Amino acid sequence: MEYYDALQSCEGILRGVALEPVNEQFLPKIEELYQTIDTIYGLLYSRPIDVIQINGLVNTLVSEGGEVCRKVNDIQTGMVSADAAILYANRYRKDFGQMNAIILQTEKLYFAGDFDTCYADTTGAIKRLHSNE
Repeated sequence: MEYYDALQSCEGILRGVALEPVNEQFLPKIEELYQTIDTIYGLLYSRPIDVIQINGLVNTLVSEGGEVCRKVNDIQTGMVSADAAILYANRYRKDFGQMNAIILQTEKLYFAGDFDTCYADTTGAIKRLHSNE
């Protein structure tokens, strides 16, 4: 039940992110992990119980499920940070043409799901702007 709930939580995060490139990256793997849960469930009700096969599937679920959930949580954290950086940079958008160009580029990165690069580029531009003032 624990991994089923974790996978549902990850799906909820992906719905909140609502970007197709991110969904395409994670939803197939989450669906595969749901199938693993279903397979484990089916094996537990078949006789004789194949403990070795079940243990192998559980180990796969634990390692791959944990990895997927960590990555999805990292995506969410990166998205929030990138969003905040872009919002902060928008205050300089009208006054500095170069900032407008950079924000246009970082928005494309944001909508492609590349939140880490988006955040780094946006904050770098803000720092350069402040160092020139």
